[in-house]
Amino acid sequence: VNVSYPSRPGTPPLSSTQLLVNPELQEFQLVDLSRRFLNLDSFWTLPRHFLGSKIDSYGGTLKFKIRYTLARGLSEPVEKPDVILVGNGRRLVYKRGKPTPAQVANQREISFTEDKWQHSNGRPVTRDDLLMTLADLDSISIRTIYDSHMVSVALSDIVMETTTVEFSTMGHAYDVEECRCPPVTPVTLVTPVSPVSR
Repeated sequence: VNVSYPSRPGTPPLSSTQLLVNPELQEFQLVDLSRRFLNLDSFWTLPRHFLGSKIDSYGGTLKFKIRYTLARGLSEPVEKPDVILVGNGRRLVYKRGKPTPAQVANQREISFTEDKWQHSNGRPVTRDDLLMTLADLDSISIRTIYDSHMVSVALSDIVMETTTVEFSTMGHAYDVEECRCPPVTPVTLVTPVSPVSR
Protein backbone atom coordinates (compact mmCIF):
# COMPACT_ATOMS: atom_id res chain seq x y z
CA VAL A 1 0.00 0.00 0.00
CA ASN A 2 1.20 3.47 -0.83
CA VAL A 3 -0.17 7.01 -0.52
CA SER A 4 -0.88 9.25 -3.52
CA TYR A 5 -1.53 12.98 -3.59
CA PRO A 6 -1.28 15.76 -6.21
CA SER A 7 2.27 16.98 -6.78
CA ARG A 8 2.96 20.55 -5.76
CA PRO A 9 6.18 22.58 -5.92
CA GLY A 10 8.14 22.84 -2.68
CA THR A 11 8.45 20.50 0.27
CA PRO A 12 6.27 17.37 0.02
CA PRO A 13 3.33 17.42 2.49
CA LEU A 14 4.27 13.95 3.75
CA SER A 15 7.68 12.57 4.69
CA SER A 16 8.77 8.93 4.66
CA THR A 17 8.79 8.91 8.48
CA GLN A 18 5.05 9.64 8.52
CA LEU A 19 4.06 6.45 6.64
CA LEU A 20 4.42 3.51 9.02
CA VAL A 21 3.59 -0.18 9.13
CA ASN A 22 2.52 -1.21 12.62
CA PRO A 23 3.08 -5.00 12.87
CA GLU A 24 1.43 -5.22 16.29
CA LEU A 25 -1.86 -3.76 15.03
CA GLN A 26 -1.28 -5.08 11.47
CA GLU A 27 -2.09 -1.75 9.85
CA PHE A 28 -0.62 0.94 7.61
CA GLN A 29 -0.49 4.29 9.37
CA LEU A 30 -0.09 7.95 8.46
CA VAL A 31 0.96 9.95 11.53
CA ASP A 32 1.64 13.59 12.49
CA LEU A 33 -0.55 14.87 9.65
CA SER A 34 -0.10 18.53 8.74
CA ARG A 35 -2.80 21.02 7.77
CA ARG A 36 -1.15 21.15 4.34
CA PHE A 37 -1.59 17.38 3.89
CA LEU A 38 -5.19 17.47 5.15
CA ASN A 39 -6.07 19.99 2.41
CA LEU A 40 -4.96 17.63 -0.38
CA ASP A 41 -6.92 14.94 -2.22
CA SER A 42 -4.85 12.04 -0.91
CA PHE A 43 -5.59 8.32 -1.10
CA TRP A 44 -4.19 4.97 -0.11
CA THR A 45 -3.31 3.20 -3.38
CA LEU A 46 -3.57 -0.58 -3.43
CA PRO A 47 -0.73 -2.72 -4.81
CA ARG A 48 -0.52 -4.51 -8.13
CA HIS A 49 -2.18 -7.80 -7.09
CA PHE A 50 -5.46 -5.88 -6.63
CA LEU A 51 -5.22 -4.56 -10.21
CA GLY A 52 -5.49 -5.87 -13.77
CA SER A 53 -8.38 -8.10 -14.81
CA LYS A 54 -10.75 -8.16 -11.83
CA ILE A 55 -14.00 -8.77 -13.68
CA ASP A 56 -14.43 -11.78 -11.37
CA SER A 57 -14.95 -9.30 -8.52
CA TYR A 58 -18.24 -8.04 -9.97
CA GLY A 59 -20.96 -8.67 -7.36
CA GLY A 60 -18.31 -9.07 -4.65
CA THR A 61 -16.88 -6.55 -2.20
CA LEU A 62 -13.76 -4.66 -1.21
CA LYS A 63 -13.45 -4.80 2.59
CA PHE A 64 -11.10 -2.81 4.80
CA LYS A 65 -10.88 -1.08 8.18
CA ILE A 66 -10.19 2.62 8.75
CA ARG A 67 -9.26 4.16 12.08
CA TYR A 68 -8.30 7.78 12.71
CA THR A 69 -7.63 10.10 15.63
CA LEU A 70 -8.43 13.77 16.12
CA ALA A 71 -6.44 16.66 17.60
CA ARG A 72 -7.69 17.71 21.04
CA GLY A 73 -11.26 16.53 20.42
CA LEU A 74 -11.89 19.00 17.57
CA SER A 75 -13.96 17.64 14.69
CA GLU A 76 -14.86 18.87 11.21
CA PRO A 77 -15.86 15.94 8.94
CA VAL A 78 -14.80 16.11 5.28
CA GLU A 79 -16.86 14.87 2.30
CA LYS A 80 -14.78 12.92 -0.24
CA PRO A 81 -15.19 9.73 -2.27
CA ASP A 82 -14.48 6.63 -0.17
CA VAL A 83 -13.03 4.63 -3.06
CA ILE A 84 -11.99 5.49 -6.63
CA LEU A 85 -11.60 2.88 -9.39
CA VAL A 86 -9.67 3.76 -12.55
CA GLY A 87 -9.60 1.45 -15.55
CA ASN A 88 -10.30 1.28 -19.28
CA GLY A 89 -10.47 5.10 -19.51
CA ARG A 90 -13.09 5.34 -16.75
CA ARG A 91 -12.90 6.92 -13.28
CA LEU A 92 -15.64 5.65 -10.95
CA VAL A 93 -16.25 6.91 -7.42
CA TYR A 94 -18.00 5.36 -4.43
CA LYS A 95 -19.50 7.75 -1.89
CA ARG A 96 -20.88 6.19 1.23
CA GLY A 97 -22.63 9.26 2.61
CA LYS A 98 -22.45 8.27 6.28
CA PRO A 99 -19.89 9.88 8.60
CA THR A 100 -16.92 7.82 9.75
CA PRO A 101 -16.50 8.10 13.53
CA ALA A 102 -13.04 8.84 14.99
CA GLN A 103 -11.10 6.73 17.52
CA VAL A 104 -12.65 3.38 16.45
CA ALA A 105 -11.93 0.80 13.74
CA ASN A 106 -14.58 1.38 11.06
CA GLN A 107 -15.27 -1.71 8.93
CA ARG A 108 -16.02 -0.76 5.31
CA GLU A 109 -17.63 -3.04 2.75
CA ILE A 110 -17.70 -1.55 -0.74
CA SER A 111 -19.96 -3.48 -3.15
CA PHE A 112 -18.90 -4.01 -6.74
CA THR A 113 -22.41 -3.47 -8.09
CA GLU A 114 -23.30 -0.48 -10.23
CA ASP A 115 -25.98 0.98 -7.94
CA LYS A 116 -23.31 2.13 -5.45
CA TRP A 117 -21.01 3.88 -7.94
CA GLN A 118 -21.01 7.00 -10.09
CA HIS A 119 -18.71 8.55 -12.68
CA SER A 120 -16.42 11.30 -11.40
CA ASN A 121 -18.77 13.82 -13.07
CA GLY A 122 -21.75 12.49 -11.05
CA ARG A 123 -23.35 10.45 -13.85
CA PRO A 124 -24.78 7.07 -12.70
CA VAL A 125 -22.69 3.99 -13.52
CA THR A 126 -24.18 1.23 -15.67
CA ARG A 127 -23.39 -2.46 -15.33
CA ASP A 128 -21.29 -2.22 -18.51
CA ASP A 129 -19.33 0.75 -17.09
CA LEU A 130 -18.42 -1.17 -13.94
CA LEU A 131 -17.61 -4.41 -15.80
CA MET A 132 -15.39 -2.56 -18.28
CA THR A 133 -13.57 -0.78 -15.43
CA LEU A 134 -13.05 -4.04 -13.50
CA ALA A 135 -11.84 -5.77 -16.68
CA ASP A 136 -8.65 -3.69 -16.67
CA LEU A 137 -8.14 -1.92 -13.33
CA ASP A 138 -5.28 0.60 -13.32
CA SER A 139 -5.79 1.73 -9.72
CA ILE A 140 -7.89 1.36 -6.60
CA SER A 141 -7.66 4.33 -4.25
CA ILE A 142 -9.04 4.45 -0.71
CA ARG A 143 -9.68 7.77 0.99
CA THR A 144 -7.17 8.93 3.65
CA ILE A 145 -8.86 12.14 4.91
CA TYR A 146 -12.03 11.93 7.03
CA ASP A 147 -11.78 15.07 9.17
CA SER A 148 -9.99 18.44 8.94
CA HIS A 149 -8.58 17.94 12.46
CA MET A 150 -7.09 14.47 12.00
CA VAL A 151 -3.63 13.76 13.39
CA SER A 152 -3.37 10.13 12.20
CA VAL A 153 -5.16 7.56 10.07
CA ALA A 154 -4.72 3.80 9.71
CA LEU A 155 -5.77 1.21 7.10
CA SER A 156 -5.97 -2.54 7.75
CA ASP A 157 -7.63 -5.85 6.84
CA ILE A 158 -7.89 -5.20 3.08
CA VAL A 159 -9.73 -7.99 1.24
CA MET A 160 -11.09 -7.99 -2.31
CA GLU A 161 -13.50 -10.79 -3.19
CA THR A 162 -13.15 -12.58 -6.50
CA THR A 163 -15.02 -15.59 -7.85
CA THR A 164 -13.55 -18.95 -8.69
CA VAL A 165 -14.80 -22.05 -10.48
CA GLU A 166 -13.33 -24.25 -7.73
CA PHE A 167 -15.37 -25.35 -4.71
CA SER A 168 -15.49 -22.79 -1.90
CA THR A 169 -17.05 -22.82 1.56
CA MET A 170 -18.14 -19.19 0.98
CA GLY A 171 -21.21 -20.17 -1.06
CA HIS A 172 -22.36 -19.24 -4.54
CA ALA A 173 -21.57 -15.93 -6.24
CA TYR A 174 -25.07 -15.08 -7.43
CA ASP A 175 -24.24 -11.78 -9.15
CA VAL A 176 -21.65 -13.35 -11.45
CA GLU A 177 -22.59 -14.80 -14.81
CA GLU A 178 -20.79 -17.59 -16.57
CA CYS A 179 -20.82 -17.36 -20.35
CA ARG A 180 -20.21 -20.43 -22.47
CA CYS A 181 -19.75 -20.36 -26.20
CA PRO A 182 -21.32 -23.10 -28.33
CA PRO A 183 -18.88 -25.71 -29.63
CA VAL A 184 -17.14 -24.72 -32.83
CA THR A 185 -18.60 -26.37 -35.93
CA PRO A 186 -16.69 -26.84 -39.16
CA VAL A 187 -17.33 -24.03 -41.60
CA THR A 188 -17.34 -24.47 -45.37
CA LEU A 189 -15.46 -21.68 -47.04
CA VAL A 190 -17.22 -20.14 -49.98
CA THR A 191 -15.23 -18.36 -52.61
CA PRO A 192 -16.97 -15.35 -54.12
CA VAL A 193 -17.92 -15.85 -57.78
CA SER A 194 -17.22 -13.10 -60.25
CA PRO A 195 -20.29 -11.73 -62.03
CA VAL A 196 -21.28 -13.52 -65.24
CA SER A 197 -21.56 -11.39 -68.32
CA ARG A 198 -23.90 -12.24 -71.18
